[in-house]
This record gives sequence, C-alpha cells and structure tokens, in this order.
Amino acid sequence: MTTYQDTVAEKPDGLARLKRWRDSAAARLSRWFAAFDAILAGKPAWISAITAVLVLQVVLTTQHRPWLDEWQALQLAVQSPHLSDLMLALRYEGHPPLWYLILRGLASVLPDPAWALPLAALIIGIPVQLTILLRAPFGRAERVMLALSEFVLFEYLTLSRSLTLGIALMFAIAALWQRPRLVWLCIAVLPMCDFLFGVISIVFVVLLRRERRIVWPLAVLWVACGLFAAWSIRPMPDIASALVPRSPANDFAAYLAKLSTLGLPLQWRGLHPQWNSPPPMPLRGLALIGFCAMVAAELRKHRFYAWTFGLFVAVTFVFDMTIYQLSIRHLTIAATLLVILVWRMTDQGLPRTIWWRAWLLVIAICGLITAACALSIPFDTDVEAAALIRNLGLRDKTWSPFPHSAGQGVAALDGLMFERLEAHCSEDFIRWNSIDEHKIVNIDDLNIRLRKKVADDGRFYLLSPLKIPNNPPLIHQIAHVSRFGYDGQTYFMYVVGMDQPDARPHNQLCAGPHLPLRPR
Repeated sequence: MTTYQDTVAEKPDGLARLKRWRDSAAARLSRWFAAFDAILAGKPAWISAITAVLVLQVVLTTQHRPWLDEWQALQLAVQSPHLSDLMLALRYEGHPPLWYLILRGLASVLPDPAWALPLAALIIGIPVQLTILLRAPFGRAERVMLALSEFVLFEYLTLSRSLTLGIALMFAIAALWQRPRLVWLCIAVLPMCDFLFGVISIVFVVLLRRERRIVWPLAVLWVACGLFAAWSIRPMPDIASALVPRSPANDFAAYLAKLSTLGLPLQWRGLHPQWNSPPPMPLRGLALIGFCAMVAAELRKHRFYAWTFGLFVAVTFVFDMTIYQLSIRHLTIAATLLVILVWRMTDQGLPRTIWWRAWLLVIAICGLITAACALSIPFDTDVEAAALIRNLGLRDKTWSPFPHSAGQGVAALDGLMFERLEAHCSEDFIRWNSIDEHKIVNIDDLNIRLRKKVADDGRFYLLSPLKIPNNPPLIHQIAHVSRFGYDGQTYFMYVVGMDQPDARPHNQLCAGPHLPLRPR
C-alpha cells in the first residue's frame, strides 16, 4: 500500500529538480568541451583554428568604419601642430597621451592618416590573440572561445581606441607573470592608457605585493607614470561633459543594464542589433544574475581575488554615478580582470568550474553574432551622410550640428567645417569646452536657438541624429540617412531660415589653430 509519505518521497521537490537539471547540464557541457578539446588536440586542427581566428580578426579590423571617438582621437593626434597643442587638447578629453602619440607616429608615415586607426589595432590586436591562443593556461576549446568572445574580438581589437592598448597590457601581464621586470614595465605603462587602467594597475601592484615581488626601480616608474597621466588630464575650467546628467534612479538602472552585458554581450535595441546597447530587455536580468552567480562560483576558491573583483566593480559604479557615465566598452574591462584572475588561479593549480566554461561559450557565440553583424552592415553611416551632402550640392554651405558631436565623422571624412549653434566659430573636431546646448531640453528651446542664429547669420543647414518637426520657414527637412549602421547612427539634414540669404561662414576656429587631417 502506497502512503502519502511514499508519494512525496517519489516526487522530488523543486530544489531537487533544479539541482538535477544543473548536474545534467554540467555533465553535457563537460562532454561537449571534452569533445571540442579532442578535436583541437590534433596539430592540423589547432593550426587551422588559430589561423581562422587571426583571419577573422584581420578582416573585422580592416573592414571597420571608425566612429566619433575613433575619429576624434586621430584628429587630435594629427591636427595638433605641436605636442604642446595636443597636451592642451587632452585636458578637454580626459585621456592620457600615449594612444594619441601612437596614432600621431603612425599617421606621419602613412599615405592616408586614417590608416593609422586599423593599423594600430592590428599591431596590438594580433599579439593579443596569439597570447590568448598560445599562452593562456586553459584548454584549447576555452582559449578559442575567449579569443572569439565579443569583448576580445570586437570591443577590444576591432574598435581602435586606447582600450585596445590597455587590454593588450593586461594580457601581457598575465602571460609574463613569472618575469617580474617585464610585468612591472607593463604595469607602469597601464595608467598612460586610461583612468580605469590606472585602477587596474593598482590591482596588479597589490597582487605582486602579496607575493613579495616588488621591483622598486620599476615601482617608482609606475608611480611617476601614474602621476604624469593624472597631470596630463587635469580638467580645464571650462570643460563640458559629452553626456547630459540624469536622475540617480535612471543612472542606476542604466548602470545595471550595461553591467548585464558582461553576462550576455548581445547588444540589441528594439528589433535589431545595435552596438553600445545592453541585451534585449527580457534577458538583461537573467544575464546579470547569471554573470554574478558564475563569478561567485569561480572566485569563491580565492577570497582575496573575489574581493579584488568586487572592489573594482564598485569603483566603476561610483565613477559612473558621480563623475562620468561609463559605456559598455568601459565596463567590459571588468570581464578582462575576471579572466586574468582566473588565469592566475589556474596557474596556482585551482580548478575552473563548468560555469566558467559555459560563460566562455556564451560570449563566444555573441562574438560570432557580432562579427556577422559587423561584416554584413557598416558600423557607421557617416560615409553615406558625407556623400549625400556632396550630391545635394551643399558641400560649401554653412552647416551646424546638433547635438555638438553629430558632425564629427562627416568632418573627418570630407573636411567639412561645422559651426557651433551657440558660438560664432567653426570646427572639424570637437573641443569639449563650455557649451550651453545642454540647456536645450525641448523643441521650443531648439527653435529659439535656431532663430537666433538665423537672425545673426542667415540661412544655414543643420545635421542631426534627431527627427525635428518641420516648421517652415524656420526649419525644414531636406534629406536623411536611415539607421542601418551597427552603431545605430541616423542622420537628418535640415535647411534653417529657408527664406533668408545664405549665411557667411565664420573663419574663427573654435579649438584654435590646427592642421587639416588631410591636405586640402
């Protein structure tokens, strides 16, 4: 006779079923990784895998279209007449000079300065991929997936930014850990890449201090480089943020959404992929919880590393909420720190969990999806915008951007000078000094500003990513470039003051004397 107690015993509760599912999934993943490692164990297969990763990286990097921040860095590096001018410009940017000096040196020997961007990324990126594939203490399947991850394949090594250099130094430090002098040299250079890499350099110094491996002359060099980097980016009194502050609640929600991308780097908006956007809404919470659970499972074997990782994430949170809103690409540095910590734990003989490998599988799949997006659609649509302005016969007219950064790529490609709405000066790259366009919070504010410029100067043309309602004769849309780039950039073109004579361009330069990016 079956009793109630027997029936309950035969039916596992929810927690037991969850554990059974977890164990079954872990077993399947373990078998899959073992099979993948067995395939890559053969020399021909391993060489083919390495070659495929490198070829994909080269194709992505060379086919990538630069965007605002990439063009801005190149223009500052090339168009500054002297190094003193460059150092002054960087006080409006917030980035140390090392990356700009690399671009300046490459551009000086290339037929087209724009080639410096992909060349710098390749010179740095190929050694990074080889370091991961040949030196990481993981199984071959794990190494391939790390190399194909969205972070490494695209964010770090396709986009050409100082982030590329900082990540390269982090992987070099992991690979050279047993060679303290080279490690300390890399650590000394890290603060010259970016503020967050300066924080990362402190992490590495603390780890070396715990191992009693201080190389004092190079430690002094690290302090000197850190102080110089901080001195080089001391803000100018009239510096203005590129981002409009929001409420603390909105900033907190946005930070969590961006952080979820570390668990699922599938950048999406609406019904289409879009770079610099968090995962689709239904998946964000699961991605964040899954990533946190994986980190906890992986780092619980080494409490100091767990605290180290948690404190770095806390620094990014405080920085994001109080100083500057970080982008997803900035937060991905935390993912690389996690990789380096697991690298060190593996070198120390600590085992990795299957959930670490599951995370690598997820970010590798997202990396391949991103690669497909990047190769099937252009990253940015400024090429089409510049061509449309020429085809409309408006290349020699007076143009203004709104917001301030809208014309950066067009200016870099076509040499078009843009006039600020709030100042009688022209520019082809942005100096982030005090601007009052942040005071324009609605269409009425914008119309007031447009009327003032028309009254002062006459008819001009406006380039904007925003759909502005037609209000003739004040403003009327004349063309647009649709949002088909992976970065989601849309360009709308308007004539402003259509019943007025053409404005005369202002010859004063907003950022002071500078060289053209290309000979005019």
